[in-house]
Amino acid sequence: MQVSSSHQIYVFLLFILLGIVCGVIFDTQRFFRKKFFAGTVRTTIEDVVFALFCVGIMLASSFMFNNGEIRYYQGMGALSGILFYTAFLSSVFQKILSVLFGVTEKLIIRPIVKTAFFLGRPVKKFALNVKRHLARAKRKLASVRKSAKRRKKIIKKRIKML
Repeated sequence: MQVSSSHQIYVFLLFILLGIVCGVIFDTQRFFRKKFFAGTVRTTIEDVVFALFCVGIMLASSFMFNNGEIRYYQGMGALSGILFYTAFLSSVFQKILSVLFGVTEKLIIRPIVKTAFFLGRPVKKFALNVKRHLARAKRKLASVRKSAKRRKKIIKKRIKML
């Protein structure tokens, strides 16, 4: 099967782009791992999922754009894309991601948390009042049961005396 040079260049550039996409996904994963501390098990699972995802993207792209043929230049293109992204774009993307997360946190997450705390206080007070009333009712019920048992014993004694 004849493969033209232009098609090979197209596939090579596509795999460079896929390498950059995998770098972006990895940096996003790394950013959130730093932001929300991940333990060893979670980190291992995330890394395995990331690796399988990237390999799946590469294989699917080979089938879609190169008729299922895996060529040396595809791996070189992906590696070139990852290295290019790491060398030139990673720090910029990390800064952009940090700014976006900060803005999102200020504009969306903090108001939601403040609203939840604001609404949570009356709900918490109501729940505490209900709990107190239920405890008081339980104590009263226990007291009524105890006095009913006492009265029942007294009545039995009086009946025996007669």
